[in-house]
Amino acid sequence: MFGSPIPGNDRARRALLLAGIAAFAIGCSGRDRPITPTGPGGGSVAPLITITEPGSDTVVSEGVTLVIVGEVQDDVNVDSIFFSLQGAPFNLPPTNVDGETVSFQFPLSTAGLAGTVVTISVTAKDDDGNRGGPTRRLLSIQ
Repeated sequence: MFGSPIPGNDRARRALLLAGIAAFAIGCSGRDRPITPTGPGGGSVAPLITITEPGSDTVVSEGVTLVIVGEVQDDVNVDSIFFSLQGAPFNLPPTNVDGETVSFQFPLSTAGLAGTVVTISVTAKDDDGNRGGPTRRLLSIQ
C-alpha cells in the first residue's frame, strides 16, 4: 500500500498530498503545528519581544552577574521563548509559556569572559506558529 504510487493524475496526487498535510497539521499540538502566515487561531502578528535590562548594548566588568529582563507580547498567545547566547560558553533551553504577555528573566555570569562580546538573542513563537525576533543585546565584557 505505501510502496505503490498514488493512483490518478498529477492534480489528484497533489490534492491528496495537500489533504494529508492539512490532516497532519490539524492533528498536531500547538508546539508541533507547521508555521503558517496566518494560523488556525486567526492571528497573523508575530510576537513582539522587548529586552528591558540591560537597556542598550552595554559594557560590563568581568565577574559581574547581570540579570537579563524582558517580555514578549502577542495578539493571540505566546507559546515559546528561545534564548541564544553567542560568545558565552553556555546555552539556555527554550521556555514553554502561555499568555498574551509573558515576562522573562535569567542571570548571566560574566566570570572568565574578559575581552569577549556576548550577543544575547531572544526569539518567540505564538500558538499560531508566527515567529518574532530576534531581539538582540551586545555585552562587551572588560
